[in-house]
Amino acid sequence: MKRTLSCLLALVMLLSLSVAAAAETEQEDIELVSALDAKGEDATELVTVTSFADREELSEDNLKMYEDAIATILKAFEEAARNDPRVHVDSDEVVVALYDTCFVELDENGEQPFEIEVTAPENYKASMLFTDGVWNVIDTELDNGNVRYTQEGNAVLAEIVIYASGKGGDEEHEPGDQGFHPSRENYEQPELQEVVDRNGKNVNDNLRVIIYRDNEELPKVHRDVFELAYEDLYEHFDEISVEDKELSEAADGKPVAVSDAFFVSARDSSRIEYNLRIRLELTKYGTPDDDEFVALMEYVDGVWQFADSSVSDGVLSATIDHIGPFAIVVFSVE
Repeated sequence: MKRTLSCLLALVMLLSLSVAAAAETEQEDIELVSALDAKGEDATELVTVTSFADREELSEDNLKMYEDAIATILKAFEEAARNDPRVHVDSDEVVVALYDTCFVELDENGEQPFEIEVTAPENYKASMLFTDGVWNVIDTELDNGNVRYTQEGNAVLAEIVIYASGKGGDEEHEPGDQGFHPSRENYEQPELQEVVDRNGKNVNDNLRVIIYRDNEELPKVHRDVFELAYEDLYEHFDEISVEDKELSEAADGKPVAVSDAFFVSARDSSRIEYNLRIRLELTKYGTPDDDEFVALMEYVDGVWQFADSSVSDGVLSATIDHIGPFAIVVFSVE
């Protein structure tokens, strides 16, 4: 397809490890401790644990499974944190949050199911497993700082932690033939003007906006979701802008671009009362006037789609029913 639309996203990919949730020390990857097969025999050598950062080492099918899992994890986690007693916490003094994920691959020659034991983070709460396209909370046992659970077939494992509610490396990518032009990159960290939940309560303190350049400030799993969303936008924006009917209509045949991608993050997403009404200053995204704004896009379950929004006096207003990646689309500068 002839590329007629340009995308002006920031070109800096921040991939350094950071603290998960509100942890204050470097986060450790989930590691395999031991495994037993259905006969009770040692099967440790038949199990491989792969981190999200190393996912390119996986086969094509397993890579897709892992990325599909990450693309859908935020909603699944919020649902579990609200409704599953193994994840939910009642205390306002405690926050439940995603810690990290990994791909757990079982050798087909082993007698399944396997009893898997992996390392657990401090303040471990629960685990979720992604199989057959669905996230489910699983039963686990905590023993000597490790998590033990049963698995049959390849799966993505997510670990969940709790923490006190009071807590809280650069690699440049060449634009290649993607049509990225950094002339309108915006590196200023934006601020939410207002966030109101469905009950009319101001919840600014619970949410923040992080641009891609500063994504190391996000919890680990949120950063992984953002990376997937950003790469999709980077590689496929021209297709997205044509295939999304509402975006195409808003563009009215004119060339468009993405001025910035950002992540709406929550300190405690399990207690958000959706829908949220948010207000953002567009000038912080490199759009000097209302006429340049085309649309707000949102990344939902692995797909970029048009989000209802409006602009007045340089302020973007929108109603959202999830946290996650968003992008501002503007008319392209020739």
